[in-house]
Amino acid sequence: ITDSQLMQVLGKITELGRGLVLQNLAKVTTLELEAMKEIKGEFAVFDCAAMEQILLPNLEKVGGRIKIYIKPEDKAQLTGALEVVEMEALTSVGSSLLIEDFWSLDSINMNKLVSVGGALRLF
Repeated sequence: ITDSQLMQVLGKITELGRGLVLQNLAKVTTLELEAMKEIKGEFAVFDCAAMEQILLPNLEKVGGRIKIYIKPEDKAQLTGALEVVEMEALTSVGSSLLIEDFWSLDSINMNKLVSVGGALRLF
């Protein structure tokens, strides 16, 4: 699946009743979901080695956990591809907030985040 195919499927969704898990999407470099406002379950992106940007600027609430882990293409590398995580409107996460590819990030924007129901782990 490519960036444009993913956006065609998910681009107009404003709310998800369970969760959104993206795994092993080798060709996707950008996840940009401007319409998404609430995910009632988990939001996870992992083992997507080409992912450079995760952009959900209007996402306000995640009822479950957020887990982001971008496995580098070459396991010997100490840096992954992920550079930007943009969730500017996010105010609450019901469970844990885990970002496990922190060393390669240039920017994380979660400036309005005031509540995390579980662990906050950046490593």
